[in-house]
Amino acid sequence: MEKTLRDRPFVSVVIAARNAAAHLEDCLQSVLGQQYPRDAYEVIVVDNGSTDDTAAIAARLGVRVVTQPRPGVARARNAGVLASRGEIVAFVDSDCVAEPDWLGNLLAGAEDLKVGCLAGVIIARETDHLLPHWFEYRRFTDQARLLSFTPPVAAGANVAYRRRVFETVGLYDERFFAAEDNDIFWRMLCTDRFIVRFQRNARVRHAHPRRFRHVVRRAFVEGRGLALFRWKHRKDFCKRYTEVGRNIHALILNSLALFIYPQQVVQEVRRGLPLSRCLVYPLLDTAYYVSRSTGMLREILRARFTNALPDMPPLRMPSHE
Repeated sequence: MEKTLRDRPFVSVVIAARNAAAHLEDCLQSVLGQQYPRDAYEVIVVDNGSTDDTAAIAARLGVRVVTQPRPGVARARNAGVLASRGEIVAFVDSDCVAEPDWLGNLLAGAEDLKVGCLAGVIIARETDHLLPHWFEYRRFTDQARLLSFTPPVAAGANVAYRRRVFETVGLYDERFFAAEDNDIFWRMLCTDRFIVRFQRNARVRHAHPRRFRHVVRRAFVEGRGLALFRWKHRKDFCKRYTEVGRNIHALILNSLALFIYPQQVVQEVRRGLPLSRCLVYPLLDTAYYVSRSTGMLREILRARFTNALPDMPPLRMPSHE
């Protein structure tokens, strides 16, 4: 039997946005147009120190705007959580477009109070351009793939957490400039109090990077964030996750990938890619992983010698009444 409105949890959709004017209106129109009952969810845009029309676009569409001037996704999401009223807090990136049934499908099964996290599918908004197609082809934002990692993670571009999770483990760690998703997801799992649901029918379309320098910079920052995550939780993982030597080894191997370039091209041809992409994708792979390994190595060395993440309790939030 179809659920009544009373049966549906009230949801807060939080969108962290920094200089997001190019994509934000499309994102908000898709979120405001959900099939989920409009009076059963609120939308909060957190303006994270934008210098463009981000806040004005959100205000024009009648969306609540919260200001967090200090840059950082973790800070912005925390501001959204603290301003929210929902039993469940959903997150979607400002450059995503949600399908009309996204929110309803994301929350399927949310009545089970053991469910702490609901993670949806992230696909490319367009794949005609070479870089977005490569990004999608390599499954960098494939949620099912990310959830299968050791340690697993639910990407924040399409995820929801029960408020009780934040009340139990604290808010996002604002010292992270990347991999804040890894950190809060791992802290939740370590409580052994919550389970995760992967919602295959809850889909958002993400604007993947179109410029090479953005891809390389993203990989470098991602590597730095992952290094901090592994350093912070080094007691939870096998030493192989934090050894400097292992990251040097990975950096060397990724750099040497060019020596097997012909073999990589042949493999891509056999997979049916057009020849032009077969020639370029292995080079993009090498650039991406070298940049990420470099970022990881830099941050691990910094953490080792400067105690970049001293032990400290997580940021707490007041219980929701």
